[in-house]
Amino acid sequence: MGFSTLPQALEMGKLTLILAACAIVLAPAVVQGCPFPFEVIGNQCLLFDTLESGSYYDMRLYCSRQAEGATLAKILTASQLAELINYILKYGLDHSSYWIDASDDDAEGYWRWTDGGSVPMGAPYWRYDCDEALTLRPLNDKTLNCAVLDLESHFLIADVSCLGNYNPICEVPL
Repeated sequence: MGFSTLPQALEMGKLTLILAACAIVLAPAVVQGCPFPFEVIGNQCLLFDTLESGSYYDMRLYCSRQAEGATLAKILTASQLAELINYILKYGLDHSSYWIDASDDDAEGYWRWTDGGSVPMGAPYWRYDCDEALTLRPLNDKTLNCAVLDLESHFLIADVSCLGNYNPICEVPL
């Protein structure tokens, strides 16, 4: 039975029930230890945002606004990288490259996460260029100081300009 006016709802004593139901829907949800809209992927609490894009710096700020303690995602193991790639492919998110937390902006050639930890180097993490030497990234290039999961290399890590325009993968601690 619907209500045609607010006074009718008040008279029927139903408004409290309606407001309570709405509050449950609007309250921040936690899914398996992740705040909404983050979800557990592998052993991480992540948000792939395909609607937001911008520079590395803009997307770091964007992630920090999504939840307390949120940053761009870190990839510490080959298993984590595989989980992310599988998720991207499974859910059809394979139309963009994605920012991750890695940068060598402070010291060329020393790739770090923003918390100071070292970024895994070499295969199987970083992409190879399809040149005669099959050059393994990252390159020693002062203009390529931030990292993405690169669409063109099947979502292996690539070094790109920090001013590029990519989607973020945000992470909050589990």
